[in-house]
Amino acid sequence: MHYLWIFIYIRTTIDLNEELLLKARELTYIKGKTELIDEGLKALIQEMHLLASALLNNSSLFTLYKKLKKEWLIIFNK
Repeated sequence: MHYLWIFIYIRTTIDLNEELLLKARELTYIKGKTELIDEGLKALIQEMHLLASALLNNSSLFTLYKKLKKEWLIIFNK
């Protein structure tokens, strides 16, 4: 039997904040934009899972999350 494999590559154009890219590269040592965005999305998803978990468990994790988020906003909004 013969199989036909079709691969579709989708390219997306996005406008990225160059300052954020530079900060992210300095912090992570990741040079490629695609890998940098992939890692950022993974981190965001993990963060949202932790938040949802903390909210469901009604624990002090939510308080810790809010504190860390506030510090994160202070650091990256300079």
